[in-house]
Amino acid sequence: MIAEKTEHSPTPWTSHVGYQGRSVYILADGVTVANLEHGSFSQRVADAAYIVQAVNSHQALVDALENAVVLLNRHALDTNILAKELDRLDAARDQARAAIKLTKENAHD
Repeated sequence: MIAEKTEHSPTPWTSHVGYQGRSVYILADGVTVANLEHGSFSQRVADAAYIVQAVNSHQALVDALENAVVLLNRHALDTNILAKELDRLDAARDQARAAIKLTKENAHD
């Protein structure tokens, strides 16, 4: 039997260090979605930050890349149209840059 597809927990996710600095966990909307238990403490903190960064930036990156693909497909064969669409191409570039910046922000509290 195939289970119904369940949506992931809402974003943004955050990472936290637990009681007395021994545990590292990830929250979504105040609810624990992951508890990192393996590796050194510093490795768990780094892993949690990386997971949070990836989850929180994922949709922005997908949206930016989808927008870029649409524009590139539309203009792939007609370089004259590219000049007319420069403002839209600049906006798509800015959207991609904003998404990339989001992936580089500090992901944990």
